Amino acid sequence: MKVIALRGEADTGKTETLNIVYQLLLSSGYKQIKNHFEVLGNPIIRDFLDILENDETKIKIGFATMGDYARNSKKYPCRNVKCLLKKLEDKGCDIVICACRESIKATVDAVKKYKNIIVDKTVTVDEEIERLVNNADANKIYSIVI
Repeated sequence: MKVIALRGEADTGKTETLNIVYQLLLSSGYKQIKNHFEVLGNPIIRDFLDILENDETKIKIGFATMGDYARNSKKYPCRNVKCLLKKLEDKGCDIVICACRESIKATVDAVKKYKNIIVDKTVTVDEEIERLVNNADANKIYSIVI
């Protein structure tokens, strides 16, 4: 399994960027595999786990957008990057696109256990161009997948 990790600090737009990648793949013909979608944590933040598949190539792409946690909790028994990657590997994903927080060593280490490509999140403090920056990062990841 290959892992494409969007690496960055908290509140830099990682989840928003990965939601854009998800939509780009759906628009290009990938389809959601039933019964895999999970909201991870607070739904307002929009973190999720899901699997898409291309009908022609049969390539399965998993998404795990919650990349800020190194540990599980009683409330969320599988919410850290290591566990989420293993879960998607066990479901037969060829590629997983995930977030990982650079300052949390365990999240980066979890990604490095797989063949990986790390994409650094572009950071902006200008709210007026945040959407453009997130779209540019999403297109960078999309071009790696396609």
